[in-house]
Parts: sequence; structure tokens; C-alpha cells
Amino acid sequence: MFTHSSGINIGQAELTYSKSGFKNWKLATSKFKLHQLSKAHLNSSTSLNNFLHLKPIDIVLDQNRELVQSQKEQTRLKNRQIMKRLIDITVCLGIGGKPFRGHSEKSNDIHKGLFLDIVGLLTKYDPILN
Repeated sequence: MFTHSSGINIGQAELTYSKSGFKNWKLATSKFKLHQLSKAHLNSSTSLNNFLHLKPIDIVLDQNRELVQSQKEQTRLKNRQIMKRLIDITVCLGIGGKPFRGHSEKSNDIHKGLFLDIVGLLTKYDPILN
């Protein structure tokens, strides 16, 4: 008598159920009941269930890699939109011949310069720069 689920974890299988079999069939049914409660059978049943119903590790890793790649792509697109706005501010100040810097670029200073003032203004209204 060989049970398939007990054959999955061969290292912990009982030889009676995996290789040699029964010689005395009178005690077989009681031995089957004992075997069903054994650690080897329960571990093998769990392994079989996992094998049949869970995704293989390579598929899980591929899905995880796709998720990470998707998040990187979203970040890249957002950074591209931010850079477009910063370049537009730079071009606007350059065309007008306006200075970019102020006397100080400290966060509490009012004279930070036109570039940082415009970026601060756009941050209030533009969700991309927010």
C-alpha cells in the first residue's frame, strides 16, 4: 500500500507505506488510521496541498519583480513631470534675464530668489510638485 501524499516527503516517510508494504492485512485498517494521524502523513498532505494550490516560487518572484518595475516606472514618470516644470521655470527666468538666486536660500528667508519663489508658488497649486 503506497499513499501518494506520503511519498512527497520521502525523507520522513514510513517504509511500510512507501516501500515494503503490509504482510499482515488484518491490522491494516487500524494502521491506516494511525498513519493518517502521523506527523509524516500530515506534513506530506500539507506539502501536496501547497504544491497543488499555491503558486510556484518563480511565478511569485516574477509577479513581485513586475510590481517593483511598475512602481519604478510610476516614479520615473512623476520625476519626468517634475523636471519638465523645473526646466520651464529655468527657461522662463533665462529668457527674461532674471536672476535665479537671492541673497540667501534659507527656508525662513523671504529673499530666496525667483527660482525658489516660483517653485514654492507652483507647489501650492500643482499636485505634481506637491
